[in-house]
Parts: sequence; C-alpha cells; structure tokens
Amino acid sequence: MSTFGKYEVVTELHSGDRGAVFSARPVGGGREIKYAIKTFNPRSLDMDEQFWEGQSFVERARVQQRAAEGGGTHWAPIYETGTSPAGTYYVTDYHPLSAQSLVAGRVDVGPG
Repeated sequence: MSTFGKYEVVTELHSGDRGAVFSARPVGGGREIKYAIKTFNPRSLDMDEQFWEGQSFVERARVQQRAAEGGGTHWAPIYETGTSPAGTYYVTDYHPLSAQSLVAGRVDVGPG
C-alpha cells in the first residue's frame, strides 16, 4: 500500500496526465477513510518544468492551508504537503460525494 507522509492510500479515485487523487487514512490509524491525497506528477513536462510547476502546486496548497487556518469556512484544511516517488502532494479532508462529483465533472463551481 502506498504512503504519503503519515497517510496511506486506500483507493485511487482518479488518475490523469498531471497526477492523481486518492482516498486515504492515517498510517496504522484504523479502517475509516478521512482524508484525500492529491498528487501532482506531470510526466509530459521536462524536468525543469516539473520542478517549477511542482513548486507552484505546493504554494497553492499552502495558500489554501493559511486560508483555512485563518477561519475561512469555505476552505478545506491542508494537513500535509510533501514530495514522494508518486509526485508532489497534499492531504486534505475526504468528502466522497464532492470528490466523486468533481471527478465525474458534475459539479457547479460558479458563484452562489
């Protein structure tokens, strides 16, 4: 089973050209799925582009982390960011219906 920092993958939810999304739980933390891991690993980019795009991915996750910590109720918390053999990643809360809607492309991201 793959691990990302303190979290282990339960199921791959989506995989694409630029990364993947997994459901996860704490390593050794029981069976309940509480987290989602989003990875960034664009194989189509050269090494230099991968580095800079990976840095941008992490920075955006850190902005989201600060927004959530600052009391932004509409921001999902970010528990961990890092790098692994599977790519750059961050860990957030798992919301199965929201994640499935995003993967299937059936979510309205407009205002309101």
